[in-house]
Amino acid sequence: MPIFSLPSKYGIGTLGKEAYRFIDFLSDAKQSYWQILPVGPTSYGDSPYQSFSTFAGNPYFIDLDLLIKDGLLKRREVESINWGSREDKIDYSLIYENRFAVLYQAYRRGFERDREALTAFKRSNRWLADYALFMALKRYFGMKSWIEWEDEEIRLRKPQAVKKYQRLLKDDINFFTYLQFLFFTQWNRLKAYAAEKHIGIIGDVPIYVAMDSADVWANPKNFQLDEKNRQRQEFQHDFHHFEHQNFRLVDADFQRRNFVAEDYHARAQQNCDCHDLQHVAFRERRENVRRYERRQ
Repeated sequence: MPIFSLPSKYGIGTLGKEAYRFIDFLSDAKQSYWQILPVGPTSYGDSPYQSFSTFAGNPYFIDLDLLIKDGLLKRREVESINWGSREDKIDYSLIYENRFAVLYQAYRRGFERDREALTAFKRSNRWLADYALFMALKRYFGMKSWIEWEDEEIRLRKPQAVKKYQRLLKDDINFFTYLQFLFFTQWNRLKAYAAEKHIGIIGDVPIYVAMDSADVWANPKNFQLDEKNRQRQEFQHDFHHFEHQNFRLVDADFQRRNFVAEDYHARAQQNCDCHDLQHVAFRERRENVRRYERRQ
């Protein structure tokens, strides 16, 4: 059961009441596990396998009622918005247009209030600074893929350009940082509740990474990119035996073994922190290893 498929009056399933109710249902039914789809922030098409980060959480899943309860939102701010007319279908265009505006109100009220806890959160999540800057840059450049950003200096992550945009986009960087703080605050509470009910959460190991992601932009040498940080090759990714799907994922550069191993370890560790068991698409990993071996 994906998080987004849970019932919600705000257009999409969240980490709120219905998630807790589903855990209660699993417990009452004598089940032991809840398998979910990836919970990363989705890009164009809103596929859970096309994420802006393998570390970050999807802000759409932040429960608005919990933010109201926490004093970060007012009920009228949430209930005055059109979240869609159908309970059985997610209107992603409405979610995209409205969710971040509402969450920005929560950010304005909570950023200073939660500064101490937020500082500790940033310190324990090394990926966060790159992700927040990446998302702020995407907003600045009209949500274009980073390989299409007009400023090549920041596309290639030149140090002076990074400093320039850190100053220019400070508010957006803080906003996207705070959204991750809210997401993982709610996620960790939900996971703790699941543990109390003896329900383990099964998630996907992020073996492959989306080209348009903070992971690739911030660590281009770990992936098969050319000297301009553009993708050298694309490949068909056969999820669940569906054919003719291209999720525009990028291969790791296995010749840089130490760097790639460190990158995989970081992603795997984050996944282990978020889930109790990991689902691995062994067929795809096996094919990737074979591809590498043929190059040697």
